[in-house]
Amino acid sequence: MVKGLPDLKIVEDKCVDCLSGKQHRDNIPKKASWRASTKLELVHT
Repeated sequence: MVKGLPDLKIVEDKCVDCLSGKQHRDNIPKKASWRASTKLELVHT
């Protein structure tokens, strides 16, 4: 190591915010798993 610098301590605890920030989001599917075959088959009200 470098002379004059103090030894660094290894911290085993993990910050919850750091862990959640490194999570990956799921990919958006390229193709729909279901598709309407006729007009107005699926209507959201």
